[in-house]
Amino acid sequence: MVSRSFVLAAIGVLFASVSAQNLVLNGDFEALSIGNSVPGTPKVEGGWIFENYCGVETNGNPGKSSRLESNGSTSFDPTASQTVSGLQIGETYTIAWDWKPRVNYSGSGTGRSFGVFLDDQTYAGALFFGERLVATYVRSSVSFTATSTSHTVIFAGELDNRTNGGAGNTDVSYNLDNVELSAVPEPTSLIGLAWGALALRFRKK
Repeated sequence: MVSRSFVLAAIGVLFASVSAQNLVLNGDFEALSIGNSVPGTPKVEGGWIFENYCGVETNGNPGKSSRLESNGSTSFDPTASQTVSGLQIGETYTIAWDWKPRVNYSGSGTGRSFGVFLDDQTYAGALFFGERLVATYVRSSVSFTATSTSHTVIFAGELDNRTNGGAGNTDVSYNLDNVELSAVPEPTSLIGLAWGALALRFRKK
């Protein structure tokens, strides 16, 4: 007889294997060259598009990271974006990332100097707003439901009222690292996979 603990363990293994499929390319930035973009000339490499002085540097968690820094410009924000394809319409996906403040020139901040957007950098496209003023990495995540087979995920720093951040200029730049995007498996699907795996195992015995 199959024990309950074995079934739960099998489901856990399957859940880990399914959720570990990261759809983002070079989410740890390690394979990318160090350097920044300039306004009007994006840095395009490894699936990523870096704009408005955004780029790749050290100071990661560990190793390299993306630099969301535009020197406090009030005309544009530093952004790192990637278009992810192969999505299933109607399926839920989770975006997870490590982030920390790079330089805080504005003091107290507004609480909304960092944002994650889907497809465009507008309020309607915002998935996450936040702020970090302590120079240590934390991991955050947010989920969305795919409405297309491909979506562009945009990370932006130094947000202000012009870009749906907060009132005034929020000159807080960030380091971004270990970006992941994965499907959220349905529990019923996982249970079905687990029972299938168990049946196959005992059939081989």
